[in-house]
Amino acid sequence: MSSSMHGGGLASQKRIAVGMSGGLYSAVAASLLKSQGYSIQGIHLVFAGAQSKSRLGKLKPNCVSEAAASLQQAQAHCKKLGIPLEVIDLDAAFDEKWIDGFLHEILKSGTPNPCRVCRGDLLVSGLLSAAAKILGRPDATVATGHAVRVTDDLHSGERVLQIGTDSSRDQSYWLARISSLDLKRMSFPVGDLSVKLLERLAAESGITVPKTSGRSGAEQPCVSRSPDVLSWVEAMTPASLRRSGAIRTPGGSGMGAHDGLFRHTLGQKLQSAEQSPEKQDVFVIGMDRMKNLIVVGNASPMVSSRWLLKNALWRRSKVPAAGAVLQFRQYSRGELYEGKVTAYESGGLKLEILPSNRALAGVQGQFLVFYEGDEVVVSAELDQPLSGA
Repeated sequence: MSSSMHGGGLASQKRIAVGMSGGLYSAVAASLLKSQGYSIQGIHLVFAGAQSKSRLGKLKPNCVSEAAASLQQAQAHCKKLGIPLEVIDLDAAFDEKWIDGFLHEILKSGTPNPCRVCRGDLLVSGLLSAAAKILGRPDATVATGHAVRVTDDLHSGERVLQIGTDSSRDQSYWLARISSLDLKRMSFPVGDLSVKLLERLAAESGITVPKTSGRSGAEQPCVSRSPDVLSWVEAMTPASLRRSGAIRTPGGSGMGAHDGLFRHTLGQKLQSAEQSPEKQDVFVIGMDRMKNLIVVGNASPMVSSRWLLKNALWRRSKVPAAGAVLQFRQYSRGELYEGKVTAYESGGLKLEILPSNRALAGVQGQFLVFYEGDEVVVSAELDQPLSGA
């Protein structure tokens, strides 16, 4: 396997696009490439425009609340580096994939991951599409400041996605779903550089970001199933989709009423011990959509050492043998677990956590990324615990 720091055939493309987020690392990437003789075209993506902002109302995810400051910083970086900047409006795509996708997942009591949309799907497709149009080449390369690396497997010819050298800013979790075809057009010039070195290079180039901007490359949490978000969902959906209903135990005993299934998900702690007749924590263990009913019990069904996952995306054409031991994360900066992984029918994945007495607490739809050493192997979403856990 050969190392390819830049990737995307940079040697044959002297004019390339760089995604200028307004952060320190994308600016350093542009600076490094310019010093190597490349002609740089900066591209800045604005995710939410007038239509999306109108639908979001008072809800302000980071990609919206920080948009003006990010654009201003990107403009300042491009001016400092002497490179042109094109600003691309992704309002229609954000409206469809972020807002509609978020609402759809919440209303079916799933677990939306809106940051994955912005930091993965919209980011990559938006940059590649814009670069192809601006540079006039369908294979135009786009460089970013992401902390990931790319290598080429000389035997299979496949492009391999790896974690960044500095694990403190690794972003492979967000790019795990990028297609192999798109990855061939991507370049990550600073993926193998430490934070300390990046900051030194930025200082040498006169590149700065305000200390209060949050644009140094740090990852901030986005929206979740908070009261404000649920109030927004309620205002965005018809009453027929958010009817109140009964809460019962498996034996049929009444436990009060819920104010909409969309407010809950399997495994969620529903009441405090003081409110429960048994003086114990109560968890959602089932939902009957036909009867608009929530079933509760004293133990979460979403804690298990054996899981079935869905929507698995293997990064290589050759899938590892059944029972292959891989490491995985359920959060971008989360703890690394270890487990046996087996490909399952219809894009499924079976996971047995190691050691066998260790359990994973999760929710349906939660995104997991699996690694073998530094390499991203597969990503998938939690579906349900397997019996016998």
